[in-house]
Amino acid sequence: MGMEYLYSKETGEILKAFYDVYNELGYGFLERVYKNALYKELKKRGFNCSTESHIPVYYYLRATDAEVGLLLNFVPEPQQRRIIFTNDRKKNHSKNQ
Repeated sequence: MGMEYLYSKETGEILKAFYDVYNELGYGFLERVYKNALYKELKKRGFNCSTESHIPVYYYLRATDAEVGLLLNFVPEPQQRRIIFTNDRKKNHSKNQ
């Protein structure tokens, strides 16, 4: 049996949606085309999501209650990166500074 990750079910579904959009559209469109397509695909799958949320990207996980971030790139070879920074680590990190 595989290792279970934090929010693995949700992130797995998001990654499936990402690859479904990429496989349908391919590479070469403007960012907003992918953004809109991924948004529609996530809504279709039952996710409560929005676009263009104003958050500081560099400090995203540290500055919010979000514990998992996904970086998705619609480039010639699609890329994805999963980043984890749990809330308990954030509390310990701020105490040590």
